Amino acid sequence: MAYFIGEDLVSSERFVYVYSGLHPADLEQTVDATMKSLGYKHLGMGVYQYGSFGLRLLLGGFYKYFKFKVTLDAEDMNNIRVGLKKESSGMSGGLLGVKRMNDEMKRLKNVFQQI
Repeated sequence: MAYFIGEDLVSSERFVYVYSGLHPADLEQTVDATMKSLGYKHLGMGVYQYGSFGLRLLLGGFYKYFKFKVTLDAEDMNNIRVGLKKESSGMSGGLLGVKRMNDEMKRLKNVFQQI
């Protein structure tokens, strides 16, 4: 099981958390399973998407659409950095879309601390 050690970088656009006690491939599978359990689709290259961009454009902020990129950097077994970065600003949904994107970022910060 991976253990959350602490934060390496936290901003409104991205965060990087440090983990220990798990092989990098196992941590990658855990992150993938966590994102999929939250309803995200893996598009490849570490990019996860929730919802449809086309519907977001039609319905605006009333339709949930999020897109994030997850990176994994393993220096060794005791220092594995997992980063999550916004790939969409939420502006396609107006002010409501931006607020929802920021709320989702906060939710994912809490989820990743529990991994």
